[in-house]
Amino acid sequence: MPVGVCKMCLLDKELVSSHLMPAALYDYCRNLECSPIRVGANAYPTDRQIEAHLLCSGCEAVLNRGGE
Repeated sequence: MPVGVCKMCLLDKELVSSHLMPAALYDYCRNLECSPIRVGANAYPTDRQIEAHLLCSGCEAVLNRGGE
């Protein structure tokens, strides 16, 4: 696991892979014809959750408690 500054507690720790948007939010961004649009160098529809190493395991657990 990479080590860096946790964006929540601001301490230097091992970072875990965090979803940037909860899975339930994708349902609000989807309709019958199209999936949510991911914008970067290109824009394209995708149902895959965007992840990044942002939080330490303790802070990730706080956000996941009771559901994402």
